[in-house]
Amino acid sequence: MKPSEERIVFENPYKLHSTMTRIAELSPSETEQTTFFPNPYSSWFERTVLKREIRSQDLEQGRLLLPESASKSILLTWNPDPAIEKNIAAAGYTVYESQEGMILSERIAPPKSKWKDDASIAALRIEAEEEIPVWLNLVNAAFGSVDESDLYRRAFREDALEFYALYSKKEMVATALIFVDSDSVGLYSVTTSPECRNRGFAGFLVSEILRECHPELPVTLQATRAGKSIYERLGFRSLGKFIHWSKRSF
Repeated sequence: MKPSEERIVFENPYKLHSTMTRIAELSPSETEQTTFFPNPYSSWFERTVLKREIRSQDLEQGRLLLPESASKSILLTWNPDPAIEKNIAAAGYTVYESQEGMILSERIAPPKSKWKDDASIAALRIEAEEEIPVWLNLVNAAFGSVDESDLYRRAFREDALEFYALYSKKEMVATALIFVDSDSVGLYSVTTSPECRNRGFAGFLVSEILRECHPELPVTLQATRAGKSIYERLGFRSLGKFIHWSKRSF
């Protein structure tokens, strides 16, 4: 594992959160150890992200130095050591989710999909802003979020963000979003409508994105336990854990 790869895996979601906060015309609240991205349009983008250089000795007396509003947000850490985990717990946070930070350093030929030669199935980049509410409805339903389409309509106009969907008989059935910076492509919001799950649609959409989009850059993502094996078949490797902490019940 190259240290630069670990940095890239962490930095992409950090930059995405910062970008979405800017798009929403908000300013992140910064402290010595954290950056907080409060976003009234999106529960997913309401995050306190610990900076990578944080050290356990910086967290005095088991208290995190967080903005007051951070108590209503989610705390995101990357491979924290036991001392940091102890201090986070002492500050009143509990783990509600863990995701695998993964990277695809070099593109490989994806596995053959049964959908590749099916004329009724199309993996496409979304070109019309009017499709964003449909795309977001699928994402909100899958993740239990309540994000508002106004934020994503603004994001649609940004060069760094590209929206994709899989269509079955011209009906949108799967989604994906990529965030591109100078170092990497971040893959997000990969999901399938409930009635179309377990048919390989999401994996096919991702493989088509990997085939066409920014082949010169490594691709990063945060995989759930259920999705990890799908990404491994596409060549992704695990580099560490993203841990999501909360003071709220989910």
